[in-house]
Parts: sequence; structure tokens; C-alpha cells
Amino acid sequence: MTAAHCIILGAMKSATSSVFDALALHPMIAPARLKEPAFFCREADPSCEAFAEYDALFDFDPARHAYALEASTAYTKAPLTDPEAVAARMRRSGRRFRFIFIARNPIDRMASHIRQHIDDGLVTPDNRFRYLTMIECFSRYADQLDRFRSGWPGCDLAVLDYDEVTDPASATLSRILAWLDLPASDHVRILPHSNRSQSRLSTDMIFTPGQRSFLRERLAPDIVRFGREWGIDVAKWGYG
Repeated sequence: MTAAHCIILGAMKSATSSVFDALALHPMIAPARLKEPAFFCREADPSCEAFAEYDALFDFDPARHAYALEASTAYTKAPLTDPEAVAARMRRSGRRFRFIFIARNPIDRMASHIRQHIDDGLVTPDNRFRYLTMIECFSRYADQLDRFRSGWPGCDLAVLDYDEVTDPASATLSRILAWLDLPASDHVRILPHSNRSQSRLSTDMIFTPGQRSFLRERLAPDIVRFGREWGIDVAKWGYG
């Protein structure tokens, strides 16, 4: 495969599926059959045989396609995974990569994450706080990206605002295509996801106002720095 790879790194529960589905509609992008293969989370540099398996996930035609697309949010989920090692494996592969990271209000992201696990039966009243500790780490966006860039300093990374990505009136998708050096396409659009309304719980039901304030304060140093370094408006999330 001679294409560049476009990888949506995260954050989980931040419209990564929506953006994957939208970009997959572009005629010059070959999406993975498995949206989140987490291929580079393996503990060693991939062999030629392993890369052959990975490449088989994409119906890539060099005559038509410029990018192979996947969206493994595991690539930025420390401490569950090792973003630094992931990025280093990608860098050492010699392949071309461009990365997208989507940032959502970190408390809303956590609430959506917990809601999914409640619906899946993974989170119960007995283990909720154990999950919460891990899930909180995934909302420390500056830390996750620091770790990733430690493995690949200067990697080609675009950080997007969830609210803009999901706004039908926004030109964010067009800007993504321009950043990827791809022509505009009327096919590329955010599609409705049928599973969004099936949960028994609203994200507003996950945390009390007091719990939200507590979590916001815990995350503040990371999120304020994230906003400053990446040009994301975090004031609308309650961070000065």
C-alpha cells in the first residue's frame, strides 16, 4: 500500500464514528472494514506479515485512493494503552500518516462513556468508581496528546472541536478535506447515528451538578493547557 494513512485518534465518545463515516464517503478515501483495528497497540513493531493483514482491511486502489482511513481511539487511551509506543511504531514503519483528534467537553465525554458502559452492563453501582478513574484519564486531552507526540515529535496532527464537527452549519469537514489536500465532495457529511437515542439514560443523569464541578476542577490544569496549546475554546466548557 502506497497511500497515506489518515487516523482518527480520539477522543472516544467525541464523534469519531461520525467523522469516520463522513470521511469514508469521499471517493479518494478507503475506509477500514473494521473502524477500530487498534493495530499499532501491539507490543512490537509489526512484521511484514502483520502489515499485510492490516492492509487487507482496506479496499485500497492506488488509482483512486489517496488515504487509508481508520479510527482507533485506543491510540490515545493511556494508561489502558501506551500512546507513546503506538506513535513510535507508526513513525518507525516509514509510512505516511496524518492524524485527527476531536475534543469534546471532557465531562460530557465522560458521561457519554459511562452511559455506554452502563448500557453494555460493564458498569454497575459496585464498580462505577473504578471505571470512573480510568475514564477520567481519557479526558485529559493534553496529557494524551503529549504522550502520543513523545513517540512522534512533529507528527502531522489536527485537533478539532466536537461542537464544530457536529454542527451541520459548520465548514469543519470541508476544512478537514482541505487539510488532507483532497478536493471538496458533496458526499462528505455527518450522517445521523440510529443508536444515539436508544439509551435509557441521558448524559445529564450520569453526574450530579456537584460531581460535575468536582470533576471539572480535577481536570482543569490539563484542559486549560490543552486549550492554550491547541487553540480550542475551553471557556465554553467552564474553564477560564
